[in-house]
Amino acid sequence: EAVRLSKAHAGRARPSTGPENTWLVADPKWSQSGTSAIGKWVSSIIDDEFGDPDNSGPKQLLEGGIWTSRRGRRTNQWIVFDLEKETLVTEIRTRGHYVNTTFNPRRMQWQTGLALDGPWTTAVTFSG
Repeated sequence: EAVRLSKAHAGRARPSTGPENTWLVADPKWSQSGTSAIGKWVSSIIDDEFGDPDNSGPKQLLEGGIWTSRRGRRTNQWIVFDLEKETLVTEIRTRGHYVNTTFNPRRMQWQTGLALDGPWTTAVTFSG
């Protein structure tokens, strides 16, 4: 089972009041980084003086780092996470940039699919 995050502008996430011990621990093997990941695992990755595909991609996000899309790409940005089995996801936490909020997501769409290349079914859309 794969999960695809289609980021096209998302709002502030409300803090959870649920128990912390129910969180699924992020696993870097759920996604890939580097130039070969672009188009399959991620729509774009920054590639300039502020970062590159090997240190600012989806894998680094799962390792506690960040994913930064390519400069100037503000819509239709996405990441694929392959959870390797069907998994019920009931809550997702996201955080945008805390200073420059202009480029933070304003709308998110989570999709599920049976393979990395889909087909994709929209599970939920968030706006704010």
